[in-house]
Amino acid sequence: MKKKYTVAAVVLAAVMMFTGCSWDDITAKFVGDGATASGTATVSGGPIVMEDYDPAECVTLGNYKGVEVDCTVTSEEVQQQVDNVLMQHSTVEQIKKGKCKSGQSVNIDYTGKVDGKAVDGETAQDEMVQLGSSGHIDGFDDGITGMKPGEKKELKLKAPADYKTAEAAGKEIVYNITLNYIAGETKTPKLTDSFVKKNTDYKTVKQFKDAAEENLRTQKKNNAGNTALQKIVDDSKVNNMPASLKEAHKRQTDHSYRYNLQQYYGKDMDFNTLLGSMGMTKEIYEQQLDQQGENSAKTQLVFEAIAKKENIVCSDADVQAYVDSVISGAGAQGATIDSFRQQYEAMYGNYVSFDDFLKTSCVYERVMSLIESNLKLKE
Repeated sequence: MKKKYTVAAVVLAAVMMFTGCSWDDITAKFVGDGATASGTATVSGGPIVMEDYDPAECVTLGNYKGVEVDCTVTSEEVQQQVDNVLMQHSTVEQIKKGKCKSGQSVNIDYTGKVDGKAVDGETAQDEMVQLGSSGHIDGFDDGITGMKPGEKKELKLKAPADYKTAEAAGKEIVYNITLNYIAGETKTPKLTDSFVKKNTDYKTVKQFKDAAEENLRTQKKNNAGNTALQKIVDDSKVNNMPASLKEAHKRQTDHSYRYNLQQYYGKDMDFNTLLGSMGMTKEIYEQQLDQQGENSAKTQLVFEAIAKKENIVCSDADVQAYVDSVISGAGAQGATIDSFRQQYEAMYGNYVSFDDFLKTSCVYERVMSLIESNLKLKE
């Protein structure tokens, strides 16, 4: 079955941390998992006016034909897969006696309120924290230290003016905390035939490891095109970064990230509060957006430069054939070009027009086909 690529599928992979979108299979094939990012803004919130640029002058290409991709699997990689499975079946000893001490991990439920109202980002159930380094507000860990399993406690703490949760900044947060248990040793099962038979689709350790190795090899081969593209991008040098291209990628990434968080947490979610709950400041987020924009724009410049060098172009008829193929491959009842357009604009905004996106995606797919047809797989 022929693979379908989109620009978004590559450039936003690192940004898509949450799911919840409708048409998951469709967007993975057509709209992709991502967006793009960064530069000097021209129109806030609206379409980006793209400057004229020659990709061949913007980047110096590395080798893009005959790229070698290592698809061999090491014993360390197999062991990592084994360890992951064992870890999924590990258990933590739950200590229900004694007082907790600084440095120990504890399981807690807590509700944080400001002026009697629960605050998002300050409430959790069944959360594991390490006392002394939990990352919570100053005084939170100290207030828990010394509690016993099953004990409940009210803790009043004053948030600083620049607190990560804007709703609570500069105010008193009243926490109601329940200590569920103190975490003891983590018990990880051993890999035996008995464990394999009980917890996997295989009967012996050898069968399990052989299957893990083959799965890893298949994954590397299936992803060889993207691996090769990343090598090509890494080996290419940017001579001139079009600011408008970088900005378009940055805004699409931001839009997509916020869209997916909204699907996950609801339309009333406070973005800055969510960033704070993930231990991220607005400044750090902006830095990451800028870096993602730089990376994504470079990727686009590279495959556009390859397309120009190889005389790869997509006419209107080519784009239409590409769209028809993708819609057919998506297999969604009632799917139309208009429904895809609506989904695209909802997920990525209108910073880059849908028509331009389609043409770029068509070119991208042809470049990827060229790269894959010239791959050298090391097996």
